[in-house]
Amino acid sequence: RKMTTMVESEEETKEEGSELSKTVIIYENERRWVGRAFSTKGLLPTERSVYSTADGSLSWNSLAEASEYLVQKGWVYDNADSGEDDDMLGFVVVNEDNEEVSDEEAMWSYASDWNHFSSTKSVDKKKKKKKESTKNGKKKTVSHAMHWVRRRRLWHSCHFVTNQFTQLPREMYGKCDHCDSKAVEIVSAKMLEVLAISTLTKAPKAKLTDAIVLPLQTKLIQALGVASATKPLEPSTHKGAFSPTPLDRIMADLDKFANPQKNVFKAASSKFGGKLDNLTFREALADRKESIAANCFPKEERDILAKLEIRYLDYPDFILHCNVEKCGAACVLYSPMECPHEKCGQIMSLKYWEEHVEALCDYKVVDCPKGCGDSVPRNRVQVHLMDVCPLRDAVCPFRSMGCLVNVLAKDVAAHLSGDGATSHLLLAANRMAEYEQVIRTMNESISKLQVENESLRKQAANNQQRVTNDIANFSQKIITLTKKMDSMTKSHNKDI
Repeated sequence: RKMTTMVESEEETKEEGSELSKTVIIYENERRWVGRAFSTKGLLPTERSVYSTADGSLSWNSLAEASEYLVQKGWVYDNADSGEDDDMLGFVVVNEDNEEVSDEEAMWSYASDWNHFSSTKSVDKKKKKKKESTKNGKKKTVSHAMHWVRRRRLWHSCHFVTNQFTQLPREMYGKCDHCDSKAVEIVSAKMLEVLAISTLTKAPKAKLTDAIVLPLQTKLIQALGVASATKPLEPSTHKGAFSPTPLDRIMADLDKFANPQKNVFKAASSKFGGKLDNLTFREALADRKESIAANCFPKEERDILAKLEIRYLDYPDFILHCNVEKCGAACVLYSPMECPHEKCGQIMSLKYWEEHVEALCDYKVVDCPKGCGDSVPRNRVQVHLMDVCPLRDAVCPFRSMGCLVNVLAKDVAAHLSGDGATSHLLLAANRMAEYEQVIRTMNESISKLQVENESLRKQAANNQQRVTNDIANFSQKIITLTKKMDSMTKSHNKDI
């Protein structure tokens, strides 16, 4: 289910206004024909072009076109100026582990056809008849006569810069960077869901490819209000209990981005029998969300876009973000705080931190509700109460023998010892006597059944012998009658 794509993201601290970095991967492709060497001129018009994504669903004739297409709004190549006069535009050749290589032969991966290139790190690892050479202790794939195509992996890093994403005045997005963490989570998850549903609307049963997801991802980002804004929104004139909040506006815009005339959920639902809760649709949606989040639209990037959109639509009301210039960690409402409990690691706005830490965190160590003295994580309390707590209710191990006393788990041993031992032994003896009587009765029944079975067996044997004798007698009579008929026929013929 994992989609091969060109984006590999990781969170990293950059210069002011940047929080993310990622790598752009482009493949350079060549083909050869009999009697000719590998070259880009050998590529067929119907197949991928010189530069493509890993799955080949998107391709370009020049590296400049490919590199420009594969960075969405807000992303800037690292050391972009230094690559202006470079034919490689700053891209370097790397192996499948993103390690830079300089050996000409080691740069390329070979296969008999493009379909044989997969998402695995090396296509030729699957081939039993492969040729390898070793250099500096590392194996490299070598071309042989049955290899007709090859490709090499080009790598370039880039980072996200806020002022490259938006044209809004610096005083607007230059305020405190912090936003309401719950709103960010909601918008981030909504962006992923809408993108996944949009891919299902476009190709409900097809394999998810770069050609399907990347244009929709670009369209989704461009549909954000902050992406095309050049000035802040005018203050809302709709005041009152029913006026839309910034979060409401974002959610509505995301719902409609794929088709302005049709709600995106309804559009996707129509592809699956018109039922939004259709199990097939839900399973397909979960698969798409997992694949997109893992390969081309990670949570860190979605969170950054969600913050920018919230800050744009929330200005100048400041309902979901802070209006103090660069307040940083001093922000009393929205400063990000990490949960201190081991294994949690959730980050949230300061306004939610205390409630989460004290009342909501599943990993907070709490005392046993029954007061046994043990402390366990909140998400293990029910397991503790059912299986571990010494103060949990327990039944006597001799319950099946007649002891109906309910005791605490810690008192089971005491219940079975002392005076209780004699009573439980009596219960066991009585039950054994009952079992003995039952066994005796069953043995008598078995004996009767054996006698009846033997009688029936003999009766069946006698019946079978009788039938055999009757058949033999009947056969003899038929023979006798046949002879008489033959004699009568001869006599009749003689008379005639």
